[in-house]
Amino acid sequence: MKRNLRRTILVIDDNILNLDILKKLLKDEYSIKEATDGSMGIEIANKLKPDLILLDVVMPGLSGYEVCYKLKSNPKTKDIPVIFITALSDQLDEAKAFDLGAIDYITKPFNPIIVKKRVETQIQKLRSAHLEAEVNMFDKTTGVYNRSYIKRIDDVVKKNYEKLGVMLVGVYDMRIINEYFGSSTGNGILKRVGEIIETAMLHAGDHATIRFSDDEFLVVIYSSSIQLLQEWKNHIEELFINDEFLMKVRISIGLDYREKDSSFSDMIKNSHISMYKDKLENQKEYTLEMVNYVQSNKLKNTIGGE
Repeated sequence: MKRNLRRTILVIDDNILNLDILKKLLKDEYSIKEATDGSMGIEIANKLKPDLILLDVVMPGLSGYEVCYKLKSNPKTKDIPVIFITALSDQLDEAKAFDLGAIDYITKPFNPIIVKKRVETQIQKLRSAHLEAEVNMFDKTTGVYNRSYIKRIDDVVKKNYEKLGVMLVGVYDMRIINEYFGSSTGNGILKRVGEIIETAMLHAGDHATIRFSDDEFLVVIYSSSIQLLQEWKNHIEELFINDEFLMKVRISIGLDYREKDSSFSDMIKNSHISMYKDKLENQKEYTLEMVNYVQSNKLKNTIGGE
């Protein structure tokens, strides 16, 4: 998926001068959003989910403590790091601030070096956490995303990408292959399947290939059409037929294209149904062919063994 590399910081402060100072200090490196009271800040945080919040402690209406409590009580905003802003003359209750979930505080009048360094420190921690999470979203066998990646894209595709398309690629007879030739042969096949899908989708633009189950791959294309889906399906099938490594391995592919009111989960279900229809029509023939090939003991020499 395409990502905006500029991190977003929400500054919540009723003092316009403070907002201007912080914006000037940080705007060259970050996208800055502003709120002049606690209620507005909570609303913006819910809508935009910024990467970091700078929150004034003393404000009319909701205090910074109250705003922080509400943010940390909301599942949508509870993980957003909060840095409190406090004047040297204010009595900051540090224990209370940290108990509420704040990670740091900045004092006024602002020291530009301190402000930038403390913001940079938290953004760097955020980048490191995201990088670790990103690494954990890849399937070790195939190199494509694992199923946990679906959670990341689900919220996005629910409301965006009206031209969303999905393909579900199922691999036949993995149980037979693993049973007769071992898991290393099976894993080699699955790795090659992932490579073929990615090769076929090289010019598809923004997309994600996910290992959906033991023998299934989900391909999500963020800008598509039913004609393009069919072309990519044909391209994948053509690459399989011409791939010497896979030889007797067979696949089925189910497609679905977003209609007006269809949800992402419905699209996955529909592609599953489409894939299984094709699989049921050909399963008996392909399985018999695979068994005969296994019995002739040629498969191991063709696609590699343990």
